Amino acid sequence: MANFDIDEATLASILDSKEHHFNIPDFQRDFTWESKTNNTGEFNYILRDLLEAFDTNPKEEYYLGTFITFKEDEKDLLYEVIDGQQRLTSITIIIAAYLKVIRNTKEIDQTDGDTAAQILVKNEMLNDEKKVKILKTTDVHGQEFLDIMYKMGDFSSIESSEFVKNHLNSFNTAEKHFKKVLKEKGISAGHKLNKKFFNFILRNVIVALVIAKDFRQAFTVFERMNDRGRDLSLPEQFKYILMEEFADDIEEFKDESQKVTKKWREISDIIEKNKLNFTQFIRYHLAARYFDSYLQESEILDWAKHSEAKTLFGGAHMFLKNMKKDVELYVDFNNAKSNNGEVNVDLQFKRRFFRDVSQHYPLLLAASDLDIEKFEKVAQSIMAISITLSGTNTGWVTIESNLMSWIKKLREGNLNGYSDESQINEDTGEPEYITGYLDEVAELLETKKKLLSAALTDSEILLDKKLYRIC
Repeated sequence: MANFDIDEATLASILDSKEHHFNIPDFQRDFTWESKTNNTGEFNYILRDLLEAFDTNPKEEYYLGTFITFKEDEKDLLYEVIDGQQRLTSITIIIAAYLKVIRNTKEIDQTDGDTAAQILVKNEMLNDEKKVKILKTTDVHGQEFLDIMYKMGDFSSIESSEFVKNHLNSFNTAEKHFKKVLKEKGISAGHKLNKKFFNFILRNVIVALVIAKDFRQAFTVFERMNDRGRDLSLPEQFKYILMEEFADDIEEFKDESQKVTKKWREISDIIEKNKLNFTQFIRYHLAARYFDSYLQESEILDWAKHSEAKTLFGGAHMFLKNMKKDVELYVDFNNAKSNNGEVNVDLQFKRRFFRDVSQHYPLLLAASDLDIEKFEKVAQSIMAISITLSGTNTGWVTIESNLMSWIKKLREGNLNGYSDESQINEDTGEPEYITGYLDEVAELLETKKKLLSAALTDSEILLDKKLYRIC
């Protein structure tokens, strides 16, 4: 641990000092801790747990956890938060809510808010820097929330923003708590209780402040902590794998991680706007473009960390460029459109009668570079597969082994199969016939017996490929 300094300290010695202020860098996720009306969100939990500790053992220490940080320069007073930003942001919100209740209650001695105010915006640091905010973030929306919060301002201009709903809900929850105490106990007694709780947070809450001396090692620790069951989603962890490409040089990392984060958020915004599932999309995108065999969700991150996978990606920026293209196609396919943006009858039929089926998306993405005539044949075959599996009471999971074979043929544009002159059959002396996507689909359909032909308004067997055409 020679590359780390570890200091176990109270929040007062870290937050209420002229030696520390913090930045949440680009590679960190947004503030995701929720405050829910049924009191089950992560923010609800930390506030409730602090209150219970205060009520039960107000003189006992409360261990909040670890803040892993990095400083570019040993003399620097700005700490980049590598791990612990959810807890740090939550504590900052609680302190700000406490201060706002004081500022909005004229009966309270306003000097009682001076400590909280000095924590949030420091008049002067040891390096003579003035008006320094305790916490800032490279996320534009998150910083907008923090700026209003530090000014004790009105959140109405951002209250409808999806990007800061967790910030706002958490602040409102903390503010309501402090107001409730004033109402139930009376302003004088209530404020005295709120002040004791605030002092408990500063003096009794303990954290382990870990300061990394080397950025590369700090980022490695961050990755390992995420691997050990941290509450990060697959998309968030995948983003960090992409950023690892730049982690050897902090200046390059700062520049490139901003670009990666911006592109990632553009993709995330499209997913959120269309109410789609980001994890599902990543699985489908990877299956369509990169997988050699079908992987379960739990296997994806280990696969992505290998150099072979990163070589396939062609670098973070090329990967994101292709991902952006696929997410736009994914939205179109979800809306029953072909790869040319026009409505597709087969996909409309599938969406209407087999809405719950989604395993076909990697096939469509893999086929998206084909011309429209070939793409529509793929859509037809997907409809035929859906009807056949439904009619024979068979789930898509039973044909997962077929999917990657089909996907790889679609990547190559190998739709109908072809004779390979370079491979001669020893028995016949004829060129080997390389099976195509449609041949394999036809073979699968022929093995199924109980097709629900009555469900088709009009169908005909395509003699050349034996596929069911939905009209």
